[in-house]
Amino acid sequence: MKCSLGLGIDGVYLYSSKNLCWSTWPMISLCYSLPPWLMTKRNFIMLLLLILSKKSLCSANIDVYLTPLIQELQELWEGVHAHDVL
Repeated sequence: MKCSLGLGIDGVYLYSSKNLCWSTWPMISLCYSLPPWLMTKRNFIMLLLLILSKKSLCSANIDVYLTPLIQELQELWEGVHAHDVL
């Protein structure tokens, strides 16, 4: 079964004030291969990154966080050896 993934990122200000110097940027992944009523359920959403930043993120500095994630996703796409405990 193929799985199509979607990535989403959005800045969240924890204290409801944009004047504070810290912001939180969660990056989530959704599996588009699931039916619509399942793909947004809590059990099927994966938190990939949680970026704490003093500045807001932009395309110039987000690649520092995305590079290790992309490398791991490419490794999983190629296939990894797994051993069953049983």
